[in-house]
Amino acid sequence: MTEPDFQAAAASKIAKTDSNQHCEAWFYIGMKHLLAGDKADARESFNKCIATGQSTFVEYAFAQAELKALDK
Repeated sequence: MTEPDFQAAAASKIAKTDSNQHCEAWFYIGMKHLLAGDKADARESFNKCIATGQSTFVEYAFAQAELKALDK
């Protein structure tokens, strides 16, 4: 699945659902970039994950951890 298709699949007309699903999507997109060695795009995706404000999601906490690791 392409990144745009993945983002489209995360979209919802219900704002809370949209935010929840985009939190997850941005994290997994970030991991894809990180595993491919693309740290800049990984960082951007992790920041977008955190920007959703879904702090109860494990992906949110993982994105914070990955950003911390990237800063080392």
